[in-house]
Amino acid sequence: MDHHISDRRQRSPVLAATLASIGAGLALLLLLDAPPLVIGAVLCTVAGVLSVLVVNLWWKLSAHSAVAVFVVVGALALFGAWAAPLAVIPVAVGWSRVRLWAHTPGQVVAGAAVGAAIGSAFALLAV
Repeated sequence: MDHHISDRRQRSPVLAATLASIGAGLALLLLLDAPPLVIGAVLCTVAGVLSVLVVNLWWKLSAHSAVAVFVVVGALALFGAWAAPLAVIPVAVGWSRVRLWAHTPGQVVAGAAVGAAIGSAFALLAV
């Protein structure tokens, strides 16, 4: 397995382990009576990982881009215009994924779209 997980068959176990880890963290947060917004953020993360997992069964979507956009959209929802400078992060992440030959521009854009959708769901929870 290379660090880009180029073989699609190798992606599902990695993403499944990610979900298991998030599930354990979510259980701990629930036991500790975490604030609803934190629980919502974790549930949105689960939705994002599931989305990436399903798409990656057929096509290599950029999970890095999805996460970068999700975080920026979430920060914008929480902090407004103060978080606007963070918008450079998904651009830098996307550029690096293409530059490293880990993804095509289309895979980066698709990942960004997933991140925007999940980030928008979080933004609705944050209001």
